[in-house]
Amino acid sequence: DPRVTYWEPTKWVASLRHNKTDDNTLLLKIDMGSGHSGSSGRFKRLTDVALEYAFLLFCFDQPSSQHDV
Repeated sequence: DPRVTYWEPTKWVASLRHNKTDDNTLLLKIDMGSGHSGSSGRFKRLTDVALEYAFLLFCFDQPSSQHDV
């Protein structure tokens, strides 16, 4: 949405990161070509899903800091 500048959500996420009390990762993904409803286009939604799957695979492939590996 061109009415929402990119620094508004980044400031909000920075505040969340500063005030959170756990060690969980807090991520922010910005797509300057999408609106409030997400991506549009025939294959853009598939690209977004592929990015989510790739991130999950990356996370599960990493050794956990809470377990002995």
